[in-house]
Amino acid sequence: MIFISLGNTNYNQPNVELLALGKRSFIRGEVNGMNMGGDMANSVDGRHVHVLSETGIALRNPEGLAELFVPYSY
Repeated sequence: MIFISLGNTNYNQPNVELLALGKRSFIRGEVNGMNMGGDMANSVDGRHVHVLSETGIALRNPEGLAELFVPYSY
């Protein structure tokens, strides 16, 4: 098990924060097929929509993280 303190740090910032990586927080793009959609004979003819989303997590105080290890035997 892992325990993480979600409270504020000494500098009144959240200890755990979700970050968007640059301008890539949400990008949507379309790839038009050979017939640009409509009736599709196969997947090459079809139109595809792609979504890219990149995020990261910042942990401000690494001392607010703990791991519980429970030893066991067979």
